[in-house]
Amino acid sequence: MREGIQAVLQKEPQFDIVGVAGDGLEAVEMIKSLKPDIVILDYAMPNLDGFGVTKEIRKQCKDTKIIIYSMFSDVELVVSLLKEGISGYVLKGQPISEMVMAVNAVAKGGIFYSEVIGRNLQEYLAEEKSGGKEDDVLENLSDREKEIFVLLADGLTVKEIADQLYISSKTVETHKYNIMDKLNVKSIAEFTKIAVKKKLIEINRV
Repeated sequence: MREGIQAVLQKEPQFDIVGVAGDGLEAVEMIKSLKPDIVILDYAMPNLDGFGVTKEIRKQCKDTKIIIYSMFSDVELVVSLLKEGISGYVLKGQPISEMVMAVNAVAKGGIFYSEVIGRNLQEYLAEEKSGGKEDDVLENLSDREKEIFVLLADGLTVKEIADQLYISSKTVETHKYNIMDKLNVKSIAEFTKIAVKKKLIEINRV
């Protein structure tokens, strides 16, 4: 893999390969010594993985830009690496020309992600933004409404909630529709989705 990337990058006159490492620990030592402009890190390196190498680089070589090369598309992993300061994330299995595009983009001060990674990040950020709004809306519910919201999301019927809270079914129905109006949702399934996201109920209950 290293030889393949090296062969492709060497064909580009704007690139100068200054070193190739065989594992994470060797990579850290070479980077500290050579201080390259850009580093391409395989995430699954022996001895020290891409996350560990990234953290070490950030301590001593803050100007070195990092591109992660990985088979993993998990958005949580990408976000954690972004917080450590990576500038690119390229998925294995993509045409090797994508790595050339990534290095060119990063060299110009940009950020590059494989298409799948970019899409996953957009969805993640949209969910985070939506989650923040849900938090605000939930704060607008009364204590009784919050109680009924969780019970409805957890799968209890209106009658079961009425019996449990010692109130009438009509009162539960009224609260239910008030909650739906405040949260701008139209079904109990949406209740459940919000409650799971906010860890108000356990996933294995739904």
